[in-house]
Amino acid sequence: MMSRKRKRHEDPTKAAGDEQIVSAEPEEALNGDESSPKVLDDIQRVNIQKKIFHTIKETGRAFKKARAFEVRKIIKRLKSIE
Repeated sequence: MMSRKRKRHEDPTKAAGDEQIVSAEPEEALNGDESSPKVLDDIQRVNIQKKIFHTIKETGRAFKKARAFEVRKIIKRLKSIE
């Protein structure tokens, strides 16, 4: 599945994968009640989408830093061999 980046001016509630986000209540899971799961309202859905977007952004930054670190480490090893 190809992801589509959201432009800043686009509404975060109208994402490419506009499926409904579903959450099971913890007390339902403990009671064993397997009735229909709770559908999140618009505010909760937007907040979750914002958190996911931020997490992806932070993960990308962390990978970029790790890659730079690994490159420096390899260069250091190559220089020590010479």
